[in-house]
Amino acid sequence: MRLHRQFPRFDWRAGVILGMVLVAAGILACVPPIAQPAAFHRFADARAWLGVPNFADVASNAPFALAAVVGMLNLWRRVRRERAGVGGASLPLTTIDIVCLATLFSGVGLTSIGSAYYHLAPSNERLFWDRLPMILTFTSLLVTLIAERVSPKTAAWLLGPLLVAGTASLMYWRHTERLGQGDLRAYFLLEGAALVSVLLIVLLYPARYLATRRLGLGLACYALAVVLEQLDHAVWDAWGTLGVHIVSGHTLKHLAAGAGAMVLVGAISGPASPSCCEPPACPGR
Repeated sequence: MRLHRQFPRFDWRAGVILGMVLVAAGILACVPPIAQPAAFHRFADARAWLGVPNFADVASNAPFALAAVVGMLNLWRRVRRERAGVGGASLPLTTIDIVCLATLFSGVGLTSIGSAYYHLAPSNERLFWDRLPMILTFTSLLVTLIAERVSPKTAAWLLGPLLVAGTASLMYWRHTERLGQGDLRAYFLLEGAALVSVLLIVLLYPARYLATRRLGLGLACYALAVVLEQLDHAVWDAWGTLGVHIVSGHTLKHLAAGAGAMVLVGAISGPASPSCCEPPACPGR
């Protein structure tokens, strides 16, 4: 099958995304090193249950594991349908699509393990293993969308380097923490640039097989998760005014982010049906 987009011409959309990354890199280069605050590890709900400390924050990572398993199964089933000629997709998944999606769902699954491990005994050392699969998931999602909407060949070139860069940013942070002067700037740049680039690609480029409305819903779930993370103690205290503590903001953050992962899982189960508001994927440039 001829790929509709190999190396598209550099246009204003790519310029907007690249310009955003360069501006963010310039700003972060001008600020002093950003260390991890010790208060970050003090979560609102520290209750233990069944011998598991911080049980709610640990157990609420289960949706990530579920999304990873279902996502891999959906991907495997779709590939089998397409190879059997019964998928009905106008543009079947390419090899780089399959590799990116498999990497993405692997990252989601590892996030459930890394986050659970961290929340059992929160510390900077364990936070490394929480953030590592997260940055791999963010970069995999970015490259998945580049393959799906921009250029499959460009995505093939970017997947490895971006995964290495994400890992290196966290290794650098851990190294600087051990030297007594932690520096999260590289990690924040990669995480923020990946997420904003994902949003811009969804808004600016037409879909090939991932419906824009589903992606928008998934991103909305993640945005809610970010808000809930900041309201960890506020949500916990709000329950306290009612005389009972049920759930904290951080636990709800895990559930919201897990819901976003499940939305993405559903998006690959079958061919996308572009809505009247969504332009079809355009042919090669």
